[in-house]
Amino acid sequence: MVRCDSRPDRLLSRADPVRPAMMVRLIFIRHGQTAWDTAGRYQGRTDTPICAAGVAEARLIARRLLGTGIEALVSSPMRRALATAEILAPILGALPCTTDARLAEIAFGEWEGMTPTELRAGSPGSIREWKRSPETFCFPGGEPLADARARLRDFLRHPPWSGGTGPRCVAAVTHPGLIRLATLEAQGRPLADYRRIEVPCADLREFLLEPHGRLRPNSRWDNDRHP
Repeated sequence: MVRCDSRPDRLLSRADPVRPAMMVRLIFIRHGQTAWDTAGRYQGRTDTPICAAGVAEARLIARRLLGTGIEALVSSPMRRALATAEILAPILGALPCTTDARLAEIAFGEWEGMTPTELRAGSPGSIREWKRSPETFCFPGGEPLADARARLRDFLRHPPWSGGTGPRCVAAVTHPGLIRLATLEAQGRPLADYRRIEVPCADLREFLLEPHGRLRPNSRWDNDRHP
């Protein structure tokens, strides 16, 4: 099995050519399914593994991505994302792979391990606030959306490939929270729209990343168009 490099300082393609700064196709991939996905539990930073269904989803993702020109993989360091990336890498041609902590899921704090039904029973006011104003809500002991967006923007402006060297097309294995934020970023939509974005397990979203970190939509696999 291909293992992802835990050193996030530099990500290069197989050929490692020197190229002028250019737009990069950036494909965000939601990790394969976990038991907590099936149960509808908030996962956040709880390091849950993918289940057998998630392994099958990862293999299906790899088949969908064959022939798309992906030259490198970057993954959240969380087990469910990393396992997905390590399934993809050999199928797509022994791709170089690294991890980047900026792709970790939003921290849901005390909500992690809970289902919405359990939260409605124990904290109905918090659930109402989260649904009404996600842009200002802070998960108890967790991370505000604005902070998660800030680290996503840092990843986009300072990706783990340097300057004019590196791949033209990168697949990033991450989590639904980060993919929702990336979709909002590319479409120029506010954090208030966060809950309007659907990101099912094993979803794919392709974007165009400009040299200075601006993210733009790309039509392929874009399952959430601006209303």
